[in-house]
Amino acid sequence: LLFLNKLDLFREKILYSGRHLRHYLPDYSSSDYDVDNGALFIQRKFEQANENPNKVIYTHFTTATDTSNVRVVFQSVMDIIVRENLKRATFL
Repeated sequence: LLFLNKLDLFREKILYSGRHLRHYLPDYSSSDYDVDNGALFIQRKFEQANENPNKVIYTHFTTATDTSNVRVVFQSVMDIIVRENLKRATFL
């Protein structure tokens, strides 16, 4: 599980601080102000670093102060954990 938390702060920095991803990740080529593509780019970087093709990376973009978002993510994580355990126990 990959939690990319503080999406709200990421958005603020990308849009208003001049701290664009291309300054830190030279292979980033989307718009300096495209928050969604920037977040997906970071997600893909983590996925590319995964050396085990049998491991699936479940990514969640979160804002911990958004309780409704945290609730949905928590439920999703619980579902993933239960499914993986059922697969291992050969129930699925």
